[in-house]
Amino acid sequence: MKREHSKLYQAKTRVKTLAFPLLLLLLALFLTACGPQKEEVQKGALDYQKIYQQKTLYVGDASKVGNMTNLLYYNDYREGIALQTDAEPYGITVNYEMPEELAQKEVIPVTDEMLQNAALMFCLIDNVDQITFAFHEEQDINSIAFSREQFNVLFEKDIRVYGSSWEVFQNDFVSLLEQQEWREGFFDLQQ
Repeated sequence: MKREHSKLYQAKTRVKTLAFPLLLLLLALFLTACGPQKEEVQKGALDYQKIYQQKTLYVGDASKVGNMTNLLYYNDYREGIALQTDAEPYGITVNYEMPEELAQKEVIPVTDEMLQNAALMFCLIDNVDQITFAFHEEQDINSIAFSREQFNVLFEKDIRVYGSSWEVFQNDFVSLLEQQEWREGFFDLQQ
């Protein structure tokens, strides 16, 4: 009888010894799967309401500007921002690690995603005059700069008007933003 009791005690001890590490492993897997993750923004998948919540009067509002750039295209490659707030023209430089799809090009083309990012920023950051996207690859930096004036011409009015309220932004600006025509107009301005 003592022998059976001893075997039973050993079996319970083994179960306890195995159960604890197994529980830790399951807990770690659960926390990893459910924890905050940076989502890559896919084409057409911008969360316009969250982007609109970052609307600000000032380039110098680093929190709002930084949060906004985290919600835009290429956010997985963002390395940081630099704000030019000392004197006009006020500007924002968004620094990116070079995305693989752009690294293979000799000259970085202006993409639809870049144009949409710039349009959203000009619409929702009232006093920004210039936006630069700087793509870093080892020692090389390729920059593409946009001015508010370019986007005012493209949208045929001061682009900030579209950010005057959530309703105007959602009903008027988002539908325009997703149309191809205005982006084609940007390339006509460059010629």
